[in-house]
Amino acid sequence: MKKIFTIIIIVLGVAVLIFFLIKFAGQSSLSELIGQNTIQKNKTTYSQNEKLLNQKVPFFDLESTGDNRIKLSQFIDKPFVVIFWASWNTESINQLKIIDEYNSSVSATDKIVPVVFINSLEDLNVVKSFIRRGGYNINTAIDTNGNTTESFNIKSLPTAFFIDKDGIIKEIYSGVLNKSVFVDKIEQLLQ
Repeated sequence: MKKIFTIIIIVLGVAVLIFFLIKFAGQSSLSELIGQNTIQKNKTTYSQNEKLLNQKVPFFDLESTGDNRIKLSQFIDKPFVVIFWASWNTESINQLKIIDEYNSSVSATDKIVPVVFINSLEDLNVVKSFIRRGGYNINTAIDTNGNTTESFNIKSLPTAFFIDKDGIIKEIYSGVLNKSVFVDKIEQLLQ
């Protein structure tokens, strides 16, 4: 009886130890991955991408959910926005909804600044299915191998890059941009 009681105590102790190791040791890695430690509502955050600020936008040429590729060369001589996201990330989904609603509310002639969505590290069919099920009216680039995500130094999702007509990254925002902040940043980009 004493042996069984000792074994139960040891097993419970190991279980508690494993629980706390997973809860506290993995917490910082998980929160970094989903962007919780760098998200600041309505504030520009540069910490993860400081070296890219005021630099040329990294090259990309990616497969998309449409029938075409999305390439950096499509955006020469015009300002644009790049938003990195993933379907498993709640903050990214919120950002996707906000921009999709904004695009739906603005006429085609008023869409002066294109928004390039780049899905980070997911399969093309998964992303197509997600967009179809969500009823989103977007074409998104797919970075399945992570090279573009790495070249933009992405550490949290969503992350938006505001790029001027010369291809220079003027502002970087980690976290969800609400519609009014997004519109303000677009207007600043056009000045």
